Amino acid sequence: MIIYKTTNIITGKIYIGQDKNNNPNYLGSGKILIQSIEKHGRENFKKEIIEHCSTKEQLDLAEMHWISYYESTNRDIGYNIAAGGSGGDTISNHPNKDLISEKISKSNAGRKPWNTGTKGKIGWSEESKRKNSESNIGKKRNEETKKNISIARKRWWETLPVEKREEISKNLSEALKGRKKPPQTEEQRKRHSEWMKENNPMFNYTHTEESREKMRLANKGIPKSKEHKNKLSESNKGNKPPNMKRVEIDGVIYESITDAARKTDLKMSTLRNRIKSKNYEGYKMYEN
Repeated sequence: MIIYKTTNIITGKIYIGQDKNNNPNYLGSGKILIQSIEKHGRENFKKEIIEHCSTKEQLDLAEMHWISYYESTNRDIGYNIAAGGSGGDTISNHPNKDLISEKISKSNAGRKPWNTGTKGKIGWSEESKRKNSESNIGKKRNEETKKNISIARKRWWETLPVEKREEISKNLSEALKGRKKPPQTEEQRKRHSEWMKENNPMFNYTHTEESREKMRLANKGIPKSKEHKNKLSESNKGNKPPNMKRVEIDGVIYESITDAARKTDLKMSTLRNRIKSKNYEGYKMYEN
């Protein structure tokens, strides 16, 4: 099973597709691609394999990743009209989108949705939900499948523009507002503990006796006088946390990501995304 890229050597436009049989003569079944092949001739198209997959699930995820990576649903770049995977939206990027939408609207005139929720949204009936739930009982993904899905999702996330990541994060945050988190299982607590050991900036960092005493007094609720605060401020001048990393934004260097966020009025999450992104060359983080 493969993911392939078909390229029009005359126009440079591309098509990303999947093939379970790895047929070397198969260039793709996209409607716009087929029209282009008829126009320019089959000899003016070349096909190359860009990824091998072992399962259908991995194949669908890989196809979605590469379509996003090459932006082949952009009419100036490629022939794809859907985001890939099993099914998908084939209307949004179709050249005859308005005509298709009009036909669908006319055909649905007078029809009632098969199940309407409290907010007017069409959804599954209770019977369909029950049957779907029963059909999945006992089905488990093996570790290799889970790993491949994780890799494909990370790859897809890394290729998204920063603005799209921020939009998705905001939508998730809004959707989760007011929801109570279920209690963690023992396995989840263990995984979180292992993750913290590797990612906690304070890991292997030991507080001095003086620092411990200051924290002990602060936690007892003893109010600090102005003189005490001034002394603490003077004693901490020039002392930087061992995990502090300098950040550069468009040629300006800041002491830390917190300092940069405060002075640029950008969120720390936005700065982190832009530092990781290849689209923002002026955003850098320096090692200690």
